[in-house]
Amino acid sequence: MPPRSPVAPEAFYTILVRDFATTVFLAGESAQGAGPQEPLAVTVCLEMQVRHPGPEFADDIASVMSYEGVIEGLRALATTGPFATLTAVAEQVACLALADPRVDESWMRVAPVGSGGIPDAVELRRGRPCC
Repeated sequence: MPPRSPVAPEAFYTILVRDFATTVFLAGESAQGAGPQEPLAVTVCLEMQVRHPGPEFADDIASVMSYEGVIEGLRALATTGPFATLTAVAEQVACLALADPRVDESWMRVAPVGSGGIPDAVELRRGRPCC
């Protein structure tokens, strides 16, 4: 687990997305020549620190952050791109996470599935302001 930033633990709650499988396209040479490479299977792990609305917040589903938009964005990675690098993919994941103003900080890891000359996993931590 990545180290956390120094914030009061009672001021935040954490939303986790673990091992979300998707495909991305990286720019470069494919077997057919110039253009996007073959699809690259990756897994995405994401941790979002969400600002707690305070002790007086209404106890209903509308008061808490839904990560549905983030999941839809992760699914859309397969039709976006091509990305220059896995770092660019991770930066896009950061933008997805920080699109909700309640998310104060996010950590993500984008890892290729398999081996054979595929780049190493990329880990990033992004906070406000970002994107």
